[in-house]
Amino acid sequence: MVLQRLLLLIYLFCFLQLMSSSTAFGQTKKDCQAKCGNVSIPYPFGITPGGKDDRRGAGGCSIHGVGYGYNIYCNISYSPPKPFIGIGNLEVLDISETEIRIKNLAASICYNSLGEFEENVPTVSTSLFGTPFTFSDTKNRLFGIGCGHSGVYSGYDLLKKEYNSTCNSICNKIGEVKEGSCDGLGCCQFSIAKGLKEIETSFSWDVNPKGDTSFLSYNPCSSTFVADYEQFRFNSSDLLATPRGSDIPIVLDWAIGNKTCEEAKKDVENFACQVNTKCTNLNNKVGYRCICYNGYMGNPYLSHIEGGGCTKISAQIFPTIAVALGISLGLLVLFASCWLYYLFWKRKKLIRQREQFYQQNGGLLLKQQLVLNEGGVETSKIFTEKELRVATNNYDESLVLGRGGYGTVYKGTLSDGRVVAIKKSKIADPNQNKQFINEVAILTKIHHRNVVKLLGCCLETEVPLLCYEYISNGTLFQHIHSNSDAPSISWGNRLRIAVEIANALAYLHSAADIPIIHRDVKSANILLDEHYTAKIADFGASRLIPSDKKELATVVLGTKGYLDPEYFNTSQLTEKSDVYSFGGVLVELLTAKKPIYSEGSGDSGPHRNLAAHFILLLEEDNLFELVEDRVVNEGPLEQIVAVAEVARRCLKLKGAERPTMRQVTTELESLRGVESLKTHECLITSTAADDPETYSFGTVTTGSMNIPR
Repeated sequence: MVLQRLLLLIYLFCFLQLMSSSTAFGQTKKDCQAKCGNVSIPYPFGITPGGKDDRRGAGGCSIHGVGYGYNIYCNISYSPPKPFIGIGNLEVLDISETEIRIKNLAASICYNSLGEFEENVPTVSTSLFGTPFTFSDTKNRLFGIGCGHSGVYSGYDLLKKEYNSTCNSICNKIGEVKEGSCDGLGCCQFSIAKGLKEIETSFSWDVNPKGDTSFLSYNPCSSTFVADYEQFRFNSSDLLATPRGSDIPIVLDWAIGNKTCEEAKKDVENFACQVNTKCTNLNNKVGYRCICYNGYMGNPYLSHIEGGGCTKISAQIFPTIAVALGISLGLLVLFASCWLYYLFWKRKKLIRQREQFYQQNGGLLLKQQLVLNEGGVETSKIFTEKELRVATNNYDESLVLGRGGYGTVYKGTLSDGRVVAIKKSKIADPNQNKQFINEVAILTKIHHRNVVKLLGCCLETEVPLLCYEYISNGTLFQHIHSNSDAPSISWGNRLRIAVEIANALAYLHSAADIPIIHRDVKSANILLDEHYTAKIADFGASRLIPSDKKELATVVLGTKGYLDPEYFNTSQLTEKSDVYSFGGVLVELLTAKKPIYSEGSGDSGPHRNLAAHFILLLEEDNLFELVEDRVVNEGPLEQIVAVAEVARRCLKLKGAERPTMRQVTTELESLRGVESLKTHECLITSTAADDPETYSFGTVTTGSMNIPR
């Protein structure tokens, strides 16, 4: 289909090129020079040797009897040669069926460092008298460039009637002018009269006070010129440079003679329109033009004897159809070959790039470790880039589940129908590839009901993609802080969720082959399934702690309100950093307040750090000033106080004074079975075989606590 469309386009292109070559009136008189340098010279114009007025009748290269304007002198002293009108100094840039463009000159004044005139060309005059041309009033405008002067032009028509006009340009600094706008600030413009044969441009300006040089920084030179407005775009840099007027051409209208069609037809010998043409008068301008009849193409000023003229389109087109089709088929074959080569090269490059990313991201190492780890291959998979792209409908924005500091999570559906969550990370760090592979290999072996299961990854992209099981019921943060989008959670479920989170963190810290520190424990990274079972997610900031180390120096990462202050100050990451963050989540479950919250309505009022305020109220025996009403109404007060005490221990400023997550788990599990306590004492014994220490939370007596009745 693409090749068929291409063939049609190529054919149309060749057809239009053929038509344009005939209708662009580009034919030259037989045996005459067709170009001067880079400029084509179509009849009725013609190149005259020596620049003399060509009045040799039918034997000349330009049309006869209408003045020297159609005689083009090709000056070969330039390289490439340059064409000029007759013997004058008007350089020709282009000739079309209705217009001729010539090189322009600008009137200009410049100042030296003392604010005095340095370069001065205050007046420029261009005359078309004696030629069949007039200045185009529809294409040309008067332009004035500068600050504090007026551009002036004086024009004369065929009857020497004078026309005058000015435009004013002012500005006090370059910042006042607008790029591309010629509205009087640094640049002004004005239209010119119709039918002008001569134009003189000049200045009108205020006398510069002696010694004033303040304007030099933004306007050392000013200029005035008439030029094609379609090719001129004002830039503020024009105020700092020498005049640009010479870069913009003047447009001239040309016609045959100075008579109307009706008058010219009476002079049969010199009438310019040939066979199969019609004559048309210019709109209130001098002279006439010739055009081919409908269905004809060619140069209407040439006869068939002179090597041109208007002929039927079919007569010109169909003899060349074979040539056009040949060119089309040749181009088609060439394009098809190039296109197929490009597709092959692009596919090969994509394969090489994927292999490079696979190697760079440690694909071989991961595969080796998955094979060595018993059960690893059965529980995880290395996905292709295409599989995950198809699963997410090319990463459709409507499938975004969430965005975080480490990447974007998309909902996807695999080819086997499984619904998954696909995490696309933001940043790739080649220096951490080995650690990433170790982490992926370990997470694929984790079978804990409270950790989101990693199903596999993709290593064919610049940043590895991770594929997790999909958890359908949103985040704990949404349920705690939602007004109506998600149902509120009962105190019993909150305590159960706290136990599940603590149990999962204890597993990561001690039961995994290599301890894993999550480093970003928060309610937004805890997902809830359809049964409100907690699942810890988002291991983008996690770190593996070798067994021979108790801490790891890292760049500080985490979320404000949950971030361990000791880790923040020392950059030393330990498992106690997760303990502190868990303490923040526990306070969040007790109070239903955000880790950084406002005491006013909405976001108004002073903002508080929830953990710090919680500790302060505990010390003042005012815990229940902060606890959520539903928690107070549903939970045994002694149980709530005991949970608050666990949170307080987790939020100790010194990590060494915080309990381990295994100790926290044991304490919270015991509290779930307590219905009514007046005095609660808890002793926790570590279950780790190599750490038989006993950790005491102490005694909590409700008699001294300000508990609401």
